[in-house]
Amino acid sequence: MDVPQHVLRSLFRDTAFPLIQHHVDSYNDMLDARIPSFLRASNPFELELPDKRYIRIWIGGKGADKLKWVAPTDEMGNAILPHACRLDNTTYAVTLIADLEVDYVFPAGNTVTKVFADFEIGKVPLMLRSRLCYLTGMDGYSVGECRFELGGYFIIDGSEKVLLTQEKLGNNLFYCGKRTQVVNPDKPAGPVEKSDELQLAVPNYYETKEEYYAAIRSVSEDASRGPFSHFLVIPPPTTLMTARVALITLPGFENPVPVFSVFRALGLTTDKDVYDTLLAGTNDHDRMAYDTLFYQLMLSHDANVKNDMEALVAQTRTRSRPEVVRSLHDMLFPHVETDDDVGGLFRRKGYQLGRMLRMAMEMALDLAKPTDRDHFKFKRLQTSGDLCFGEFRRIFRETARNMLLELDKKVNQFERVNYAGDKLVNVLQPINLGFYWKKYKLLGEFLKSFKGSWGGAEGIAQELSRVSYAGVISHLRRTNLQMDRTSNKKEPRRFHASQMGLMCPVDSPDGRNIGYIKALAIMARISTPLAMDTVRAMLKAYVRPIASVHPSTWLPTWTPVFLNADLVGVCIGKTEELHAHLVKERRTRKLAVSLGWDRVANVYTLTCDGGRPIRPVYREGVTAEKVRAAKDWTEIAELIDYLDAEEQDITRLSIEPFHPKVQSEIHALFALSALTGLIPFSDHNPGTRNAFAIAQTKQTCSWFHTNYLKRFDTIAVLAALPQIPLTQTWVYREIMGAGGCMPHGENALIAITTYAGFNQEDSMMINGASMKRGMFQTIYYHSYDFMEEMTDPATQIHTEFANPAVNPLFKESVKRKEGMSYDKLDAEGVILVGTEMTEDTVLVGIVAPIQDINGKITGYRDVSEKPKRGQHGRVESVYRYATRDGLKGVKIRVAEERYPVLGDKLGSRHSQKGTLGLILPEEDMPFTARGVRPDVLFNPHALPTRMTIGHWMESSWSRLALKLGAFVDATPFTTSDSLPTLKRIMMEQGFEPYGTETLYNGQTGEMMEADIFMGPTYYQRMKHMVEDKVNARSTGPRKLLTHQPLEGRADEGGLRIGEMERDALIGHGMAKFTQESMMDRSDAHTFQIDRETGQLDTSRDMVNMPYCMGLYTRELESMHITVKMKTE
Repeated sequence: MDVPQHVLRSLFRDTAFPLIQHHVDSYNDMLDARIPSFLRASNPFELELPDKRYIRIWIGGKGADKLKWVAPTDEMGNAILPHACRLDNTTYAVTLIADLEVDYVFPAGNTVTKVFADFEIGKVPLMLRSRLCYLTGMDGYSVGECRFELGGYFIIDGSEKVLLTQEKLGNNLFYCGKRTQVVNPDKPAGPVEKSDELQLAVPNYYETKEEYYAAIRSVSEDASRGPFSHFLVIPPPTTLMTARVALITLPGFENPVPVFSVFRALGLTTDKDVYDTLLAGTNDHDRMAYDTLFYQLMLSHDANVKNDMEALVAQTRTRSRPEVVRSLHDMLFPHVETDDDVGGLFRRKGYQLGRMLRMAMEMALDLAKPTDRDHFKFKRLQTSGDLCFGEFRRIFRETARNMLLELDKKVNQFERVNYAGDKLVNVLQPINLGFYWKKYKLLGEFLKSFKGSWGGAEGIAQELSRVSYAGVISHLRRTNLQMDRTSNKKEPRRFHASQMGLMCPVDSPDGRNIGYIKALAIMARISTPLAMDTVRAMLKAYVRPIASVHPSTWLPTWTPVFLNADLVGVCIGKTEELHAHLVKERRTRKLAVSLGWDRVANVYTLTCDGGRPIRPVYREGVTAEKVRAAKDWTEIAELIDYLDAEEQDITRLSIEPFHPKVQSEIHALFALSALTGLIPFSDHNPGTRNAFAIAQTKQTCSWFHTNYLKRFDTIAVLAALPQIPLTQTWVYREIMGAGGCMPHGENALIAITTYAGFNQEDSMMINGASMKRGMFQTIYYHSYDFMEEMTDPATQIHTEFANPAVNPLFKESVKRKEGMSYDKLDAEGVILVGTEMTEDTVLVGIVAPIQDINGKITGYRDVSEKPKRGQHGRVESVYRYATRDGLKGVKIRVAEERYPVLGDKLGSRHSQKGTLGLILPEEDMPFTARGVRPDVLFNPHALPTRMTIGHWMESSWSRLALKLGAFVDATPFTTSDSLPTLKRIMMEQGFEPYGTETLYNGQTGEMMEADIFMGPTYYQRMKHMVEDKVNARSTGPRKLLTHQPLEGRADEGGLRIGEMERDALIGHGMAKFTQESMMDRSDAHTFQIDRETGQLDTSRDMVNMPYCMGLYTRELESMHITVKMKTE
């Protein structure tokens, strides 16, 4: 088992932050390739003036090569580090600088060019650990970062934000299926809102109500065109030969258009051209299956469409033929490589349309199965770089469009004379360029997306979870499927076989998010885009270009070759050579391209787009000796291939490693996620317990950051004395810091027994002496952020930090808050470091000006800030900074030591979570004959029901680890003979073979009449603590409307007593307490009532009842409903 461990260790030792590599790679690709390519394809932005003058603007020059990214700096040119952004509540952003070339074209044909060098386009949030980040290649500990800082996230206004990887249906992928027709008699044909699908009426002569479709969402390689949806529909079967018109929804056309009309517009003028294109490469015998349906579709088209071009023209926006040609050229299948030869381009697009029609026909003829859209070969994962590029593209286009609008207003509406004729060259000057191109727009829109919805979708930009280091890893490797959480569809939630090795089968939350939230397998990566020209160059010697192939001459033995769904050519008799050549090129040049040769269908598919999850497998012929001999990851990479879901679906893989002829798996551990790999002996637990254990690991108190003393997290919980577990997996020492120095629990001595009746259900008992020695002790941090606020921007009047108790300006004139202590503030009104504080201690003294109707300051009032309710501790750090408005800001961190109390939660790594039920003095704890007393007593009834055999195995092996002074390898799928080995070693070391002990009652000294299992187990303390949740109240604030107590602990609210609580109190005979709770301490009120009429009025008779009853009575009376009450 040393070989796969060597592979894993080499990856983490020699690769910089492999856990977040997919985020960093995609972001770097966005900066270096995708944005320049997009600008190159989008240039120029053109404004056409009425007198045939033009303004053409080229961002980054005509080749879009005059671009540069500038790392974050301040006004003085000093570097801005990420931690400074956290402290000062600013955004860590990179600046895009470009040359602007402006061409002024005049009617005479002369052109004047002006160049504006080094113009700031805008700022883009910068990912930590990306190429331009200052942390790359340096130890960030000295500048406030964790020694094991992963990166892969952003700092937005001081907050750490992560973009959750999104799982979506990929672009440039054909899929087909069938569905029930939507009946809409008022609209026979048209697009369905938000889906580019069709609505057709269902005439009575249709035999069924199922229609058949084929679809694709197409986008060009540089993303300048698209994505555009194409949706083709064949109506249900009918006996009429002229009532089955195939329609397709295309971009540029308002309603679905006839498919055969599009064929005609693409140059396929005869039915035979369409027939040959549709069935290119199909032998005569197989073509017979399609003939009847094709004949029916053709007759239906001819009978219902009189003029093909007019049918298309009628659905365009301008109702013109040029609009039809433009739509077909630019928006029909934009993933097809552009060509100067329009005829050749239309011919290749005709093949794409023929492929769609054939897929729909095969569905109608029951020759194919519907596309399994849950298969991962149809999925793409949008990482941070993809999401940021999408926002950049949207914001850039909007900014450019606004620039042209402003120029048009300037030239045509306001100053026609000033810019008439050749004077147009004066419209753009260095001094006014910033007015037209609003550089602040780019960063401003990014900030809105990070703080709200991203592209209209919620939950993409999230606050990075810093509860535990393991939680940070989980958050950065999480994926999300954007679907309605209330949907009853089961298929998207299930673990699809194509996900094996790519996504973890265990790591998914329970409840409504199950199956929608996934986690990448530990060795899985996500591909970045590879230039299609690179792949095309490898095909030239083996593939005949499709432009030189006529469909009527296409032989069945020829192999069509697709590159990102674009039919680039056919391979004639050299497919084996082509495949061998491509495999060699991929391995030699380390190209992220998928090679999918479907030998049954005789189709060769190459995929090189980004967002494909890929995983490593051993190459054929690799031996264990070769892997052991590899000194680093670079050498190991020569022995593995990366496969995606499509390629592994048609690749013969050996489950056992080191197969001489086919590729083989490395180890079953690598199919699990990083957090699943932390669970020892997880292959001996039920899957549900492992899933719960992962959720609990994210919530444990741990060493979440090595530089926690320099951070000001709103809430952070630090384990005071964490320990490295005795039983570890290979994954633990690789991902939890160097050698596992970011622990999240303690090795507690656990006895599994009942004792004194207190540890029933999930309750546990803890040794009081162990607790006093620091076991499960935590440090709770709460940080506060206060700023002076501008109350009147016009006069720059704002609130001020001050100590109203000693400042002579406010000492006599400002009334201070009652019951609050101002004694611990400094002269500026900020609490001193090292101060012990309570909830009545003022943290920051603030005074707010009082203005009269003319805006003149007439006085001040005290608006000092205090801690949250129940807060106490020691002020550990204070940080002062300047806000964007030039005002003062201060951050205060309060530390509080916490020991376990009754009700706090503890849990093992096997989801054996329980609450603390009793703290026993050490002298009352049971003990062994050698005087050893356990730290925790654990209820034995939890093991049979939860079936966590891994928990028992961990305790047993940890016991031996203490005896032998060694760590235990608890990696899953490596311990098949663990039980016999365990029993043998236990007996050799003088233990009972099953790890049981004879214990003595600590209170009576009597021997307990049972063999009790006892051993060390790695236990974790959860962040959910009683001190954060416990609440009590006698009287306090009330709602103005109902006079009932407020809700919530922070607002000094009460606990709701509902119907079940009321019934329980009455059942226990606590009538007086019930009256006190529901009336006396709630909304008791005295009303005036007329005893004769039973109505509330202004008479002298008084009655006590809840205020809400009187309010309810008044509300009913407002609706003309009389309420009469009987009183004694």
